Amino acid sequence: MASVGEKFSDQERWNRYGADKLRQLQTDPAAHRIRGFPFYYCGACCQMLDLVSPIEGKRILELGCGRGEFSVWLAQQGAAITAIDLGPDLVAAAEALARANGVDCDFRQGTVADLPLDDDCFDAVVGVGILHHLSEADVRSTLRECHRVLKHGGLAVFSEPVENSRLFDFVQNLVPVFGNDGSGSRPSVLQRKAWAKYVAARDDRAMTARELTAAGKGLFRSVTTSPHGCFVRLARGPGSSRRSRLLALDRFLFRLCPPLGHFSQTALAQYRK
Repeated sequence: MASVGEKFSDQERWNRYGADKLRQLQTDPAAHRIRGFPFYYCGACCQMLDLVSPIEGKRILELGCGRGEFSVWLAQQGAAITAIDLGPDLVAAAEALARANGVDCDFRQGTVADLPLDDDCFDAVVGVGILHHLSEADVRSTLRECHRVLKHGGLAVFSEPVENSRLFDFVQNLVPVFGNDGSGSRPSVLQRKAWAKYVAARDDRAMTARELTAAGKGLFRSVTTSPHGCFVRLARGPGSSRRSRLLALDRFLFRLCPPLGHFSQTALAQYRK
């Protein structure tokens, strides 16, 4: 696993992605207006939104901002936004997206384990799918930095994919995942050569809810994780009509039987200073 200060094996692909987005924004800015919460389909992200609300007037830091959709939307709601990403092309695309939407955001290129920011200055720190790109040591360093930049009582909250059950994940990985154009974006684990190539090219790793909890212990006043997504993992393929029904089923079952959270797809980790 690469350290946070090193180039990830997949970083060039993300930079190209950012450069492509920047060209699109420069060609037609009006086509990239943010008109709603970008992660409306993600239960964990919706809970994240509830936790940091009310948003207006708050200073919020986003780690791993990517193309900037979440940061721009938060700025539209009245937050003062600072956002960090490792990729220079992604930061440039995020800046262009903010201009296209008429909001001010402070986007910076940098590493999340060594934030170029003052102490005690943010009400909240948010991140969507960022910590699982880091080594265990860098996760701890990143959370230490979050604690440093948060105000007293501030909250760091992260939505992260987790693999708490190896058996459940093996069953899930039996079925390949296809992109919107019908091409494969993840092979079946039964396709041994293709699977080995896929795993070798990944710039992330498997995390567990237990690791997310342990990483914040001793740093924060309180640490909690909540599960999201169990049977929704069976909704495969583009445009699956089953997804919304399975999400509702998951919410009901987690309330009815909390141990089912062990089989969740995503964990929402909350760290209170």
